[in-house]
Amino acid sequence: MKCNSPLLLNKLDAALSKAGLTMLPSEFHGLMTGLVCGGIRLDQRGWQESFLALANEGQPFGDELTEVMKEVYRCIDKSLSEDPEVPFQPLLPDEDEALAVRLEALIEWIQSFFLGLARLQPTFHTVRGELGEMIGDLREITNVEFDVEDNQENEEGFRVLVEHVVDTCWKCLLEFGTLPGDKTLH
Repeated sequence: MKCNSPLLLNKLDAALSKAGLTMLPSEFHGLMTGLVCGGIRLDQRGWQESFLALANEGQPFGDELTEVMKEVYRCIDKSLSEDPEVPFQPLLPDEDEALAVRLEALIEWIQSFFLGLARLQPTFHTVRGELGEMIGDLREITNVEFDVEDNQENEEGFRVLVEHVVDTCWKCLLEFGTLPGDKTLH
């Protein structure tokens, strides 16, 4: 299954609903991505404890959501391991959804990404240089109004925002995280 597919989004949404959690799929994915980019070791199971501490007050998920959680983690791991077959993308609603819905999901994704990143890098907001500017840009994106028209110019602007989010994730991974073949924390 593609890591940013509507199928995975719907599967995650159904599992979250069934578990009675109010977390949205974009928030779930952003939180997990923040942990990975913040330095959670890709070859350890410790990511589950950190994720559950933030997502469910430390309580385990039911079997169905646990399996979907592992699938999402594997997708993030694979796509951030420079697999050209699985390029990293935030898990957001499909392009068939209104731009305002996708923009809101992107903002929720970014906010959750920051939460995950802060778990391992509590001073990430003080980073300077190019990464500091990129993080500042993401912070600004979270202040964007949801009420946008569906038109070509706004669609292009949204694609640019998503590309910037992806670039920032990679920069954070390089700065704080673990890279393929490198199993040590930076």
